[in-house]
Amino acid sequence: MHDSATNPNYDAGFANLLSELGGFIEKSGPEAHEYERISALFDKLQKCRILENGQAITEFVQRSKGAFNTTKTNQGFVCIRPHGYHGDFEIIDRIYKMETSTDPALERWDHYFHWSSAPRAVRARKDYCIRLFEDTVASNSQPVRILNVASGPGRDVFEFLSESSNDKTRNAKIHCVDQDPNAVRHAKQLLEPFSHQVSFENKSIFRCRLANDYDLVWSAGLFDYLEDDLFVRLLCKLSAALSPMGELVIGNFSNRNTHRSYMEFGGWRLIHRDEDDLLALAKAANIQGASVRIDQEPNGINLFIRIRKL
Repeated sequence: MHDSATNPNYDAGFANLLSELGGFIEKSGPEAHEYERISALFDKLQKCRILENGQAITEFVQRSKGAFNTTKTNQGFVCIRPHGYHGDFEIIDRIYKMETSTDPALERWDHYFHWSSAPRAVRARKDYCIRLFEDTVASNSQPVRILNVASGPGRDVFEFLSESSNDKTRNAKIHCVDQDPNAVRHAKQLLEPFSHQVSFENKSIFRCRLANDYDLVWSAGLFDYLEDDLFVRLLCKLSAALSPMGELVIGNFSNRNTHRSYMEFGGWRLIHRDEDDLLALAKAANIQGASVRIDQEPNGINLFIRIRKL
């Protein structure tokens, strides 16, 4: 039953919030000094239980003059999901590159999108990944083997291999697994100059047969979408792929994602977890002979379980 059945002001209040958002569309998006105001507006929409007003949201998006109903904006790309799922390789690469619409009527929306907490955290996660790869290479005397799970656009790997100043990087081998064939195709093209170092597997990680000699197993964002039982199951599988002293590093968005309401307005929903949640899941995996700690990127929005084989 919708809230309007018990609260006669509910539908009108929700409509007023959409009307306020429509005002931003009429003026071609928010200006920088209005970012906090529009963020608060998305929070109010969330409190009106967006999930119970799906039809109203859909109708609003369809008449939003390109702001939410075309892939010309990043938030529109999120709403439309042209690859059939949220968090696909293309939107992640757009975030990495801070792509902005060239249409003056839409570019403000992209400036707001990139300012919001989740895209900033995604870019910080990429930087974290590159530093992690660098540290892994530097701390090993032998050529390293890295497994990159749900590897997406491959730009983190590309920047690592392109920009590393460590001579040992030239001997690193990176195996990328992604179940989206378009993601694999995109990453292969991007990483063609490093084809002698990077291999690809187009398969669900749950169906992969993994070696057990990886110095690092990395997964940036897959676990954001996994319920606890699958999270633990995959944690066990990936930890078994580590060499002695190898490390498994798993990213997960935390509850400090302050613009979660904006993400979820476009249908992009993650399973947010805090430090205690992640430690409990690691404990449930019961990985023997390993140390466990929680790390984070500078924004504190992405947390990382770090499990090292001893």
